Amino acid sequence: MTVNNDEIAETPAERRAKRKATLFALGVGLLCLLLWLGNAWLGYWFWDKDLQLGSVGDGQGLSNSLFAAFAFIGIFYSVILQRDELRIARRDSNRMKDVMTQQEHNIAEQQRQANQLNFDRTFFDLMSQFNEITNSLSLNITRLEEDVDPDTSITNTYDVSVDATGKSVFRELLIEQRRVLCHGLFDEASFTQGQRLHHYQSQYRLFFGSYGHLIGHYFRSLYTILRFVHESSVSDKEFYAKFLRAQLSNDEATLLMNNYISPMTTRRFNYLVTRYGMLKNANTNDINGIFFRCLKNEFDVRAFGKDRQREMQDLGLSEKKWHRKHRNQLAGA
Repeated sequence: MTVNNDEIAETPAERRAKRKATLFALGVGLLCLLLWLGNAWLGYWFWDKDLQLGSVGDGQGLSNSLFAAFAFIGIFYSVILQRDELRIARRDSNRMKDVMTQQEHNIAEQQRQANQLNFDRTFFDLMSQFNEITNSLSLNITRLEEDVDPDTSITNTYDVSVDATGKSVFRELLIEQRRVLCHGLFDEASFTQGQRLHHYQSQYRLFFGSYGHLIGHYFRSLYTILRFVHESSVSDKEFYAKFLRAQLSNDEATLLMNNYISPMTTRRFNYLVTRYGMLKNANTNDINGIFFRCLKNEFDVRAFGKDRQREMQDLGLSEKKWHRKHRNQLAGA
């Protein structure tokens, strides 16, 4: 690192102080010389004429006093010079500290920008893979449909072939969820909340056994992106979580909502869904929200985002207490 000569040059104030000190030392020296000459002159005229001048000087201490005065002036002037040098050294040291501090700040900023670029690159790579997984989904099933003849009131059953790809798969999966999960869920009006949740989770296992090959990979990819954002050092994690949430259709958010209370999810996944309000766009009021309305007390109000918090609170939802171990285990998952 090079230092500019202008930075170590004396300032005008330092030059003025040094000039004053020099003039002061010269003035004191001249005053001492004049006093010595005056003393010698008085001795010459008023002392005994028979005395030798050399013995007069030695006897009266004129030479010694002169040399002592000049020695004092020299010491005084050297102290002034050392003080100026120390001042310059302290100033240069402070400037070097400022330069080092600025360099450390620049290095930290460059590191932050590099980390941000690496994070953005990885995040959008994950998003690209996630969209590829979504677009590659394909569902081909035969569904049994029923139709009631209005004239004869006879129920006719027939098979319907369903072919769906990409995001349209999620709408068909919601229909299959209603067909499987609603079986027996509302048969017993005396079911307690716990019994109804147990029945829901038992039926969800059946649903997952049939369609887990589609939604299992999807949910694992979603969890990986959420965890990557959560454990990163970026300052605006909410922005990236919102970006991810915006990529989910309402049907995807609803399927994620139904998975929230299923036995196939994990506490870690649900914590991230709650932390970043990933259920904001889930359908809770139409037919796809039937399981939410039935088991709404199992949800954390924060999972639906800040914009819907008042709506969810009016429905009786509250904040769940997440134990510290469920937050800390994210690092060890």
